[in-house]
Amino acid sequence: CSLDPLPPPPADAALDELAASPAVALFIDRARASRADFHLGARNATPLAELVTVLGGLPLAIELAASRVRSLGLADMRQRLQPDASVPAGAALAMLSRPGPRSGHDPRHASMERVIGWSWDLLPAAAQCLLERLTVFVAGFTPATAAMVAPPDVDVLDALDEAVRHSLLAATGQPDGSTRLQMSESVREFARARLGAADAAEVRQRFRAGWQRWARALPPTPPLAEVRRESPNLVAALASANADGVPDDGVRLMLTLRPALDEVALSGSGLLQLQHAVQACRDPALRGPGWSLLAAMAFDGGMRDQARQW
Repeated sequence: CSLDPLPPPPADAALDELAASPAVALFIDRARASRADFHLGARNATPLAELVTVLGGLPLAIELAASRVRSLGLADMRQRLQPDASVPAGAALAMLSRPGPRSGHDPRHASMERVIGWSWDLLPAAAQCLLERLTVFVAGFTPATAAMVAPPDVDVLDALDEAVRHSLLAATGQPDGSTRLQMSESVREFARARLGAADAAEVRQRFRAGWQRWARALPPTPPLAEVRRESPNLVAALASANADGVPDDGVRLMLTLRPALDEVALSGSGLLQLQHAVQACRDPALRGPGWSLLAAMAFDGGMRDQARQW
């Protein structure tokens, strides 16, 4: 049978709500086996909630992370699980492991890498290939957006169904009847380590091109809920343009999104990535409107002096 992950704590939950969260309670229980004085408090509430959420509510992942509190802080563990290229592939899975006799009777339970690897080996090659490419998404995806990075010979729906069937993706029904899929950070780490550098660069390029097409297809009155849902992926596309030395691609994407960005503000990290892209932009036809967009967003955010400068 398929076991659902533990539900994450509510966003901005109070301490009593966090204490009642099954995922948080499991972490605290296992952490105390490694450090008897570990407890939930005002200082660690936010990083603890973020950590169990990014672990996808997977009980084994939570247990393995909790065992590390004897030597690692919660913020350190959360940093290792950042879904971006700044963290070396393998760092998170190395953390989510326990050696020697603590691994239990079943060696698969000694690390998340072994657990994931066991399911991974049961996947058809096409599904493995698609999952490797889907690691570029940081905030989930739909079957339609997954197709942005899928190889031409892969049946996306069949591959996604196989991944869900083997518990490597979680599928959630949306109010409009659609399905959104999410990859846990542990699975992302495992799959990202298997994507070659050349393939990764090609995937990032297709990712940016796919979101550019998506942005151009938005109606004159953009669906704001959908834009908010995809905002982290759009910022990831912008960041990849900066990292790959093609900032013009990032500026072009944000300018195409301008009607939506009048209503949906970029995150602080997104605004910083856009600033970097505009500063490095080579095309003056993009650079001027890029500064204008930055100024408008800064003004709307109350940063009047910064808006005037831009």
